[in-house]
Amino acid sequence: MQEVRDAANQRAVGVRNMVLVPSEAERDLERGAAEKGLAAVQEALGRLATSVAQSADATSGRSLLAALTSAEQAYSPVALAIVKLAERRE
Repeated sequence: MQEVRDAANQRAVGVRNMVLVPSEAERDLERGAAEKGLAAVQEALGRLATSVAQSADATSGRSLLAALTSAEQAYSPVALAIVKLAERRE
């Protein structure tokens, strides 16, 4: 679970920094960090799903995983939209 949080934080910082940095080169660098964080979130959720599926007591894990997945499905498009706006400096 910490891995998912760390990846989400990496994505969030990259997205935030895209809005704050003054130069296009810096925006490109931060966009890379945001995209890397997005991929890392998906990979971490996949590993967590595998771990939950292999757990002997997966009931609480499944509900937590469902909540995380739901939150990610809601937030991921928002993060991508912010990246696109920041690329255009809007």
